[in-house]
Amino acid sequence: MYNKDARLSADVLITADLWGIRSHGIARLPKFVDLFDSRVIKKNPNMTLKAGSHTTGILDADNASGILAANQAMNEALSMAETHGTGFVAVCNSNHFAFPGYWAQKAADQGFIGICLSTGGYSVTPTFAMEPILGTNPMSIAIPGGSAGQGFYMDMATSVVARGKIETALGVAGG
Repeated sequence: MYNKDARLSADVLITADLWGIRSHGIARLPKFVDLFDSRVIKKNPNMTLKAGSHTTGILDADNASGILAANQAMNEALSMAETHGTGFVAVCNSNHFAFPGYWAQKAADQGFIGICLSTGGYSVTPTFAMEPILGTNPMSIAIPGGSAGQGFYMDMATSVVARGKIETALGVAGG
């Protein structure tokens, strides 16, 4: 189990670097290790899916790695979509999942429109505010390109700049 989880985590982080998203690639590894060491992320979570309908569900990740939780949620959503044409799974009780584009693209690679988004904590201070009250709220959409092969891919934060980009510029991307 650990070997499979480690391979997935490595693939997500390396893919981020290869796609030019250095702020969410291997530079995040020290932070993930700290989260495991401090037991913020459980090494043996008991993730459970509560179905809302044939096409919806909520995955309680039990403080699993966000990478593992996002992967499980996308697998569940794709399974729903294969049977019913669409699938949506929300995740709760999880942690940092690197970058949403990995899972949106996973859906597009299987012929589905992939959408992956998340909240981003309190790091954005609105105009005229005194303290941060909004998140960077990362999101990604991937749409397969059909026979022409020209798909659509977007991966972004809803803030002016993603927090990870600032951390990378300051040399603290794992922070």
